[in-house]
Amino acid sequence: MACLLAGLALPAPSSAAAKRKKSKSVASLAAASGAANTQGKTAASRANKSNKPSKTTQANATPVHDAELMAIYAALAEGKLSQALAQADALVLKAPNFSLGHLLKADILNAKAHRPAPDVTAHTQASLLGTSTAARRMTELRAEAQLRLLALQHPPQAAQLPSNLLAIAPDIPRVLVLDALRSRLYVYENSASGLYLSRSLYVTQGRLGANKMVEGDQKTPIGIYFSDGAIEKKLPDLYGFGALNTDYPNVWDKRQNRTGHGIWLHGTPRESYARAPYASDGCVVLSNADLAQLFPLMGPKVPVVLAENLKFLPAQQVKQQALGITDRINAWAASVAQGQASAMAGFYAADFSTDALMGDETKNGQTLLAAWLARKTNLAADQAAAMPKIVGLTAIAYPNETDVMHTRFELHYPAKAAASPAKKTPKITKNKSAPAADGGLVLRKTLYWKKQDGQWFITLETAGMVGAL
Repeated sequence: MACLLAGLALPAPSSAAAKRKKSKSVASLAAASGAANTQGKTAASRANKSNKPSKTTQANATPVHDAELMAIYAALAEGKLSQALAQADALVLKAPNFSLGHLLKADILNAKAHRPAPDVTAHTQASLLGTSTAARRMTELRAEAQLRLLALQHPPQAAQLPSNLLAIAPDIPRVLVLDALRSRLYVYENSASGLYLSRSLYVTQGRLGANKMVEGDQKTPIGIYFSDGAIEKKLPDLYGFGALNTDYPNVWDKRQNRTGHGIWLHGTPRESYARAPYASDGCVVLSNADLAQLFPLMGPKVPVVLAENLKFLPAQQVKQQALGITDRINAWAASVAQGQASAMAGFYAADFSTDALMGDETKNGQTLLAAWLARKTNLAADQAAAMPKIVGLTAIAYPNETDVMHTRFELHYPAKAAASPAKKTPKITKNKSAPAADGGLVLRKTLYWKKQDGQWFITLETAGMVGAL
């Protein structure tokens, strides 16, 4: 077939039986995709009943079209050009700004007219299309088509999870996970029985790919972020439906000397349904219809994991891998409760750092770690050496980092410890304290761990904050 279809690796079946098998397989994938989107919409409906959206979503938003594309490819795989053309006609009527749909329709028309299909390569595109701009656009559309089709042909299995998601706290409603190499954003809902995939969305990333390091490098960051929801100010048409913020650069990025700002998840200009796979200045770009579905689901407790190449593992295997870090955190909490610097030191890496202001405590030559452990010794004394309870643990393996773990949780100290004889409260800069449900002290912690010689050590710890995670 013509140029777009020629690059999609849809081999012609060698027999009628093979055609039927191919059609059934592809059609099943299309149906599965539609079911996943329906499940996602149901989850969104439930969320809308219980959560006030951070920004009003559009009424009658355009539906996601991945499944419709797949149905067209299924018809093409069977050689049903008339059926494929009718489906393409319906698609472009529903989404007149969907360039890929229009090009697919044109290719089907060429195939029905029995026009020879040129062997289109990057080398020949400019001469065939007349201008370098047109050639580049054709290349972008072919890449988009390839990525959409591959995502539908090889979706994550229901019994598998991204290997990064080791533990997600029960009060975190969902997790967004980007797979940059697949140009895909996966939305995992958190339920009593565990995480499940509710949406699989095509996305655009930075023009020069992923792994942002400096301001203006046109790359999308790789890391673990949290979104506070919508950007409320009026935005240019470039951002389409709107934008969801992230906290890039986070404390880990700053430690790695990564610069830049304003990394958002945002929509597409109204003239376009979608952008090319590599087309942003570093943001993650979705179709306006997809973004409209995400808006009411977002909040300050929604992690946004930006990864370059996801690895999927059986859910039970992921859960098993979480046990090592869970045991290590429990042992660390016990050492903090005891308040013995020598015991606590065994949990910290030599390159330990913190975002707390420690100038007063280190100005006389005391090392940062020694000053930090002194704070914890004071905290243990203030809490009468009570063992805190770890609540709401989230543990996510850091993308693109070898043996680095991000963890968040709360330390709940019992009320009887908080009510012990008055002692000087440990000085924790930028730290606030508030009672737990039973009147005790609550500290919310973010710790970054790295594995050395098979053991986890804290390489970065934030000041204990109380408030929204």
